[in-house]
Amino acid sequence: MNKYLIYDFVKDYDKTIDGLVPKYREMLENIVSALPFKKNEKINIVELGCGTGNLTLKIAENFPNATIIGYDISPYMLEEAQKKLDAFKGRVILEEADLTLINKFKVKADAFVSSLFFHEISEKERPKILKKIYSSLQEKGICINGDYVSLGNHKNKITFKEWFNWMINQGISQKDAVAELEMHRLERFKISDYFKIMRNIGFKKLKVRWNYLNYFVYQGEKL
Repeated sequence: MNKYLIYDFVKDYDKTIDGLVPKYREMLENIVSALPFKKNEKINIVELGCGTGNLTLKIAENFPNATIIGYDISPYMLEEAQKKLDAFKGRVILEEADLTLINKFKVKADAFVSSLFFHEISEKERPKILKKIYSSLQEKGICINGDYVSLGNHKNKITFKEWFNWMINQGISQKDAVAELEMHRLERFKISDYFKIMRNIGFKKLKVRWNYLNYFVYQGEKL
């Protein structure tokens, strides 16, 4: 992931993400609804790759007593996120960090969440980050991720056609739609690969909560 993403890309991110990622907002809603906490509980949540703060904002609004730490590698993304999250100063903390380089997280969290994060990380680093998540979770804590995954070459050909048509219908240019698909074509991790890694680390109750085309919300618990 590029730390210094082109500023114009970051500035326009929220305008284009809904057209590029099928049912993006629905994916975020499913991540939030998977959090197994009462509305007013005092909880600590860590978000990996918080980007411009779309998921962070939803969590902050839905859990008014939650403390949220959001990490992202891009200072430009964090700058945009801060604009959305000014009203939550004191309980939403945004930090610039390369999560492949840190040894452990600062807090024992009740939940770790991410959206569109793991596919940006190298396959070699994904198990390491999931292991760091597990070690930093409270007992009975939960990890919930929403992301792109591969369905295998044959199924990808089918879903990519539907995805392409979806982007065109959303007003994305044919050139940008093709570029988006090409960017994801080399992804090899399937949901079964994530579950195998998480199971080996110690996560329990692994399940898919939501799925549309190549996008999944999946979770595991530390019991």
